[in-house]
Parts: sequence; C-alpha cells; structure tokens
Amino acid sequence: MADLISRKALFKAFERAAWYNNADRDEIAEEILLQIPTVNAVVLPCKVGDTVYTPQDFGEEYRPFVDIGKVFAIGIDERNTMWVSVRYESGLTYYHTSDDIGKTMFLTREEAEKALEGREENAID
Repeated sequence: MADLISRKALFKAFERAAWYNNADRDEIAEEILLQIPTVNAVVLPCKVGDTVYTPQDFGEEYRPFVDIGKVFAIGIDERNTMWVSVRYESGLTYYHTSDDIGKTMFLTREEAEKALEGREENAID
C-alpha cells in the first residue's frame, strides 16, 4: 500500500513544483492529481439515512410484506466485507452484507415487491 501524504505536504510540493516550473500552483496541482491513481476506492451502494426495503415472510400466520428501513451505519469488517446496518419499521435491525443488496435488501420498493411476489409464486408451486 502506498504511503499516505498529508494535505500540507502535498500543498508544499505543489508550491515547489510551481516555483521550479514558473507555473501556476493550481495548474501543477491539477496535473499531479490527474496522475494519481484512484485505487482501493469503494463505491457505496447507499448512504447513512437512505431508505431501503426488505421483503419479510414470517410464516403462514403472517401476511408477507415489504419492511421499510433506514440505513444507520455502513462499515467494512476484518475480511474486507462491506456491511450495512438497517433499522426497520417492524422493529428489526439487520446487518446486511454487500452481497445481500438486490437479493434480500433492495434500494427501491418496486424491487422488493417484485422479489416478494417471486417468493409467493415459488411457495405456491
């Protein structure tokens, strides 16, 4: 893993490069930043405060429904697996992994309802 450089050190490097090249510091900064690779970047599927949806089916005594939840935390565990913590209106709290998104947790209500319909159809067959 590459060493991290502080903002202050980077700013000084930009100023030195600009002085040596008799150029504008912002021009040099832009040139350098464009050459820095963006590795290990994580694109989050959602953010804290987002609404997510999970189909719930608690058995024959209960009617299946789509539970609405709010993301309250996002993190990465020691195995580098991203997790999303959600508090649902039903009172449940789940810790979903990134693999759950699109399978058991959905970013739109429509996707969750479609998954719930698929479960109901499979249960009838």
